[in-house]
Order: sequence, then structure tokens, then C-alpha cells
Amino acid sequence: MAEQAKVVQRSELPLGNVEVIDRIFEEGVRVHRTILFHDLTSRIGSGSDVVRCRLDVFNSVDKSWAFQIFSGAYRDLCRNTLVFGGEKAYHQKKKHVGSMSTEAMTEKAVMGLDMWSNQSEQMKLWQQAEMTDRQFTDIVKETICRKNTKAAELEESVSINERKLNYLLERFAEEKRELGQTMWAAYNALTHWATHLPDAQERGRAEKKRFDRNAAVRGIIEGP
Repeated sequence: MAEQAKVVQRSELPLGNVEVIDRIFEEGVRVHRTILFHDLTSRIGSGSDVVRCRLDVFNSVDKSWAFQIFSGAYRDLCRNTLVFGGEKAYHQKKKHVGSMSTEAMTEKAVMGLDMWSNQSEQMKLWQQAEMTDRQFTDIVKETICRKNTKAAELEESVSINERKLNYLLERFAEEKRELGQTMWAAYNALTHWATHLPDAQERGRAEKKRFDRNAAVRGIIEGP
């Protein structure tokens, strides 16, 4: 929860009028937090129904609940992922294992909500647009997975960073489970790479790497 608060604080979301609701079960073994952003609203259905954008997180100490996070414009939800009145911008569920990054997942949920409020039409377009594994592979091979070395310039067979490519393909496969074979899943795979920095423990180095990776993702989105 402390990590989540830090991620929200450094986001671009309006924080002047928010409401935080914590539901604690069995003296803190399990918890459900809801953050309502009263300055962010969305019209659904015919357009006359207004809902507040929100962010929800489920977590547990004893691992009885997986870490689960939602963001979007919806009225309510239940733990089986059903959303009532509105739409999700982002949803992810992960069991408590060593490779899980709650910070990276929270970053993506916040990004999804920020995008909902600023570029909802673009986000909805990406949610509906198909992207195949081959298309995603071709995009990252021509951009962030391409090595900038003399050897790579001279020999095509060594021009691709296979370790990074395999990591991104794994992330895309993970996102597709919840978001489908879509451009939105591809976008979230890229933002996971941009925010998940396990190999940059020093704060200054991590911030520099995050800045560089975000710039690289923007280059992909804004490029051909």
C-alpha cells in the first residue's frame, strides 16, 4: 500500500479531490483499497450516466489473495474481475512469487487511468485493435531490441538483443491473458518494461533508466 501511494503521488493524476476507502479483513490479513478520483468522471451508456474514475487494489499477507489491481471508469467490482457500470482501463492479477513487481503493476494501472482521462478515445481504439505476436515482434526488433554497435551494422544476425526480445514477448503473452490479442496489451507490455527496473537498485540510476525507457516507448508510439 505504501508503494501504491508513492506511485499515485508522483503521477499526473489530479489529487486535490480524492477519496480513499480501505476495507480490512481478519485484522489485516487481507485488504481491499479503493481510490476514487472525484475530479475525473466518465460518461457511459447513453452518455447521461456519469461514473467516477477509480483505482482498486486487493492484497494479502498470507497469500490467500493474489495481488490484483484495477483502474478505469466503473461503478463497482467484485474480486472475480466482474466490473459493474463502466469499463476497465487496466486489470492485472498475479500470484505472490519472486518475479512479481507490485510497483510495475501499479505504475501501469495509474498510466491506464491517466490515459483514460486524457486520451480515452485512443485507449479504446487500442483496446479494439488486434496485434499479432508477429507484428509485436517486428516492431520491437526494429526499435528497442536493435543493437547500436558496429558489429550489428555489419552483420544482421547479431543485430537483435535476443534477451530483451524474449523478455518483451513474455510480457506481451502475460498481458494478453487479461487484455486480449490487442494493441492495448502491447502498450502495457512496453510500459512494464519501461517501469520495471530490477537491475537498477540505486535511485538515481533507476530514474535515469526509467527516463530513457519511457522515451524509447514514446518513440515507438509516435513512430511509423
